[in-house]
Amino acid sequence: MATRRDLSSPATVLHLGPHPLPGRLQGPFENKYRVLRLPKTDSESLDSLGSDSLAKVEGIIVYWGHNDCKISAAVLERLPALRTVSTVSIGFNHIDRSACKARSVSVGYTPGVVCSGSADVTWALILAAS
Repeated sequence: MATRRDLSSPATVLHLGPHPLPGRLQGPFENKYRVLRLPKTDSESLDSLGSDSLAKVEGIIVYWGHNDCKISAAVLERLPALRTVSTVSIGFNHIDRSACKARSVSVGYTPGVVCSGSADVTWALILAAS
């Protein structure tokens, strides 16, 4: 198990996905944490951060990138200090929850976040087609 970081320095968070967080969240997020950003979790992308940076990642947030941002056991192995994974999506099939549980990594997601928006778009498409 990794040792805890010096609490006087900000935690390192890996922001995964092709888009930045919404404007009102991005600034406060970057002010509170040391944020590393990748569009996906393939080996080449992870290698680009370097092993020293990966060793310091305590949290992951996946924002609009779940298709290219698989949190597998192999990814978890490269992040020894990881404590939590959070995804802004209604599903979490892109996260290996068994591997997270085995490493005591908590998993968070946002159920229902797009339900009303999806219903609104569906009705708009039905009305536009008629």
